Amino acid sequence: MDKEVIQFPQSKDYELALILEGGDYLNLKNYLSNYLKIVFSETNTNKPDSEVIRDNLFNKLPVIIERFMSGGGPNKDYKFSSYFSWYISQELERLDN
Repeated sequence: MDKEVIQFPQSKDYELALILEGGDYLNLKNYLSNYLKIVFSETNTNKPDSEVIRDNLFNKLPVIIERFMSGGGPNKDYKFSSYFSWYISQELERLDN
């Protein structure tokens, strides 16, 4: 059963717990959706584009998580959302090109 997802931002431990839930990462996706809404509002990304970006990122989520975990992310000083932000910037760049 899914637990209630707390609004972004939360602690590194909270984000790691969402990753470790595994499965379809529904709780992590809900949490990151809150983050993406903030990013899209700050970058004035229109709704159709934001939906494409979100879908692209969520399709890549297992790979993003694997890279974060294999790169020692849990042992570093940054949170998963900080790591994820690089992928957001890449998607926004692709949109601009």
